[in-house]
Amino acid sequence: MRESGILMPVSSLPGPYGIGCFGKEAFKFVDFLADAGQKIWQLLPLSPTGYGDSPYQSCSAFAGNPYFIDLDALKEEGLLTAAQLKAEPWGDDPKQVDYGTLYTSRYKVLRTAYAAWRKACKGLHGCSDYFPDDYYAFTLSNEAWLEDYALYMALKVANGMKNWVEWERPYRLRDKAALAALLHDSAKEISKDEMRELMRQYPQYAEGGEERPASVWHGICAAILARTRWGVEDEAILSAIACHTAGRAGMSKLDKVVYLADMTSKERDWPGVGKLRKLEMKDLDAAMLAALKQTNDFVLSQGKPLDPQSAAAYEDILAHQKKEC
Repeated sequence: MRESGILMPVSSLPGPYGIGCFGKEAFKFVDFLADAGQKIWQLLPLSPTGYGDSPYQSCSAFAGNPYFIDLDALKEEGLLTAAQLKAEPWGDDPKQVDYGTLYTSRYKVLRTAYAAWRKACKGLHGCSDYFPDDYYAFTLSNEAWLEDYALYMALKVANGMKNWVEWERPYRLRDKAALAALLHDSAKEISKDEMRELMRQYPQYAEGGEERPASVWHGICAAILARTRWGVEDEAILSAIACHTAGRAGMSKLDKVVYLADMTSKERDWPGVGKLRKLEMKDLDAAMLAALKQTNDFVLSQGKPLDPQSAAAYEDILAHQKKEC
């Protein structure tokens, strides 16, 4: 049986924010089709646009295009204000989509809306970090692709949005050290109160965090977030994230690599960092002893309490070296 319909990309619907979306204009178009006796609305792919802003060059066959989220609906929910939407540029020509402008403006307001949503959910039903049931329903029903896609996009952003074949080899091959390095400081920007609440919510993963110096909390919390929010199940990666600031007794090779990578990263310029960079390329344990001594001496010189796990890491590696001798 032959039927007729209308081809209309969602992006071509009229709208005040630079591109069509699933808002009021989409509902009006459906009503128009019904009034015209049409039963088929043919769409272009709804996945995120990729190279050349084409829906046929997407990073995912499953993910939805964030440009199609109705910003007016978010405004009506109290997650955005009219002033916030008015402050952003949406392109100079209402008849054309300016994807370069959208890439900057859309993601900015969507992150603003997300932050407002998280703030609104905070403390609901006695939970310090509440997520509604439909959030969990979505993540569970889409778990076959969602976590890998989220990790892929995080890596893509970290690599300047380059094609994945142009990424550094460790990222391309999902190297454990590279993934741990990517996530190790992911909790650094949240407040101390939020870190404290997170460790109380997941005491089984907190490693006695509240009793330890606050300077090591972000590593513990990053590992908790990686485990509970981002689907990281590899214990080696989680361990490297958790101990990247203080170390611990019995550190694995991956633990040591991430610890030293953090301490000798390119923005570090403390006295002696150049020497440590050379040493870590020759002798991992010797570099760990030097790094731990440097950290512990600095902490004590500031009159601050020394993390017991940091002291234990130093003694453990020192004892191991003596045993080998």
